[in-house]
Amino acid sequence: MKRLLLGLLLSFFLLVPLFSQEASIQQLSGKVEVKAPGGNWAVASQGQRIAKGTTLSTSFGASAVLNIGSSVVNVKQLTRMTLEELIQQQGTQTTSLKLDIGSIKAKVQTAEGINHDFTLRTSTSTAAVRGTEFDFDGFTLQVSDG
Repeated sequence: MKRLLLGLLLSFFLLVPLFSQEASIQQLSGKVEVKAPGGNWAVASQGQRIAKGTTLSTSFGASAVLNIGSSVVNVKQLTRMTLEELIQQQGTQTTSLKLDIGSIKAKVQTAEGINHDFTLRTSTSTAAVRGTEFDFDGFTLQVSDG
């Protein structure tokens, strides 16, 4: 019994530094929809929290601005993107986005004492950045700052 209790306590303390993170919709314009894993498409709303595995889609003329930790991602029109990984663990914030189609503009900011590993994947490429502002459309990566 003591070993079981000790094992449970040890497991708890090992997992405490691992925090699942959420993104939130800071601003949106036009028709923006979200689909949680295993769920159906639903209209997005300002202030809505978006968990790992959620897909976001913008229609023609629509856009959304997401806050992901200390970073800001502007999702442009006609874009479909999935939040694959959102974790903060022991001074490192890990964000991984999968861009199915469309384009985004991201401002990846580093906070004091926190490393930010920010990865954006498409079917043909991967961009990994730190402390950078950039535009990405699946083919072209344009760095504005950093």
